[in-house]
Parts: sequence; structure tokens; C-alpha cells
Amino acid sequence: MDSYWWSLSSFFICSSFHAVGFAPRVVLGVKATGSSGSAWKQLELRPRVTVGSHVAPRLRLHGIATLGYSVMFDLPSDANGNSSHPHGFIVGFGGGLAYTLNPHLLVTGEITYQLGFQTAHVMGNSYDFRDDYLTLGIGLLGALG
Repeated sequence: MDSYWWSLSSFFICSSFHAVGFAPRVVLGVKATGSSGSAWKQLELRPRVTVGSHVAPRLRLHGIATLGYSVMFDLPSDANGNSSHPHGFIVGFGGGLAYTLNPHLLVTGEITYQLGFQTAHVMGNSYDFRDDYLTLGIGLLGALG
């Protein structure tokens, strides 16, 4: 529970039922399970699709799917001073809701689960750095046009 993230997303509303977008994020405080060492950083590049519908006049419920790529930074160096940047594909899914405050502003809440398939290659050896996150996100969406 020590990890937290920042994300800035953009979306294109394709129809009243679905939207596509790009939701890159930076995750801070990443640690291996049971680790007492220093925390890492992770950059995620995530295209995203939502599908949903209004369940009340101002409330929309939606499902979320993401497929992207992740790179980890600031891992400890080995005895020879070599550092690695584990990288690989990530996939996520979840659900959320959006409440319309006015025609150009929404408040959102989402719960998502993400699986990562990152690996690092150090001195001819391959190491898995797979992650899995359950995230709770709260945000604001504003219309540009």
C-alpha cells in the first residue's frame, strides 16, 4: 500500500456507449513483495477503452480495459555497478462510474486490476519483475470542446 501514482488521461468519445483514450501514468514507491530496500519508479504507457451506459440521468457506469507497456527505474545496481530497467507488457481491467457535475465536468471513481509482464536482462540472465496492482482512482474529467 506504499505505492501511489499520477496519471493524465485523454479520451475520444466514440459513441454514447464507448470511448478510447491514452492514460500514461507514473507509479512511485514500487517495491518487491517483502522487500525492505529502496522503492522504484515505473512509467506506464496505456491505451484504454471504456464501455458503459448511463444508469441514472447524471450517473454513468463503465467497464475498463487497458493494454500497454511499462518500464521500471531506480532499481539497485548489482555488485559491478550495472543497473537494469525491467520492461514489458501490461494488461488491466476494471470498472468505474462518472457523475456529471455540469455539461463539461465529471467526477470519476474507478477500481482496476493490472498485471505486468516485465523482465530484465542482466549479464546474460533474464529476471522476471512481474507486477500486479489493485488500484482505486478518483479524478475529474473536463471537456475541451
